[in-house]
Amino acid sequence: MKKYGFVLLLLCSTLILASCGLQTSQLANSSHADAANAGVLEHPLQQLSVSNTVQTGFINDDIFLTLRVGEALDDVQDIINSGMKQTNLTPQMPHYDLQIEYRNKKTENVQLYLGGEGKKSAFIFIDQKKPNVYWVSKEATETLHEVFDIKRKPVLTLDTH
Repeated sequence: MKKYGFVLLLLCSTLILASCGLQTSQLANSSHADAANAGVLEHPLQQLSVSNTVQTGFINDDIFLTLRVGEALDDVQDIINSGMKQTNLTPQMPHYDLQIEYRNKKTENVQLYLGGEGKKSAFIFIDQKKPNVYWVSKEATETLHEVFDIKRKPVLTLDTH
């Protein structure tokens, strides 16, 4: 009888430990998925360099503005992360090249189609095999104009927005 009690105790202990391990791995997987879906950007930004676009799909190294850790960079990060991926709308020629440096030192190149007053803007991620286009709101466009201080530069607009 003692033998069966020991086996039963061992079996119950094994089941309890196995269920705890399953719950832990499920929590780890769900928190990783939540972090991956937190926004468009992979990590917090360290620096953002801006230049005029000269060719679609290529980055111009003639930088006219650099944003480093601070409020303006946080605003741009929030705007990019608010973007909605749309595969059926492709912007015309982008206006600005953005060289993104994350806090983990990884870099990424993005082009910005900056909408005119009352229009949406789009971020085009060009380092991927198939570019991903993320559109941001009219209000986000206003903030981008303020941050980059480029209201005086004429911008192309899409009539659909």
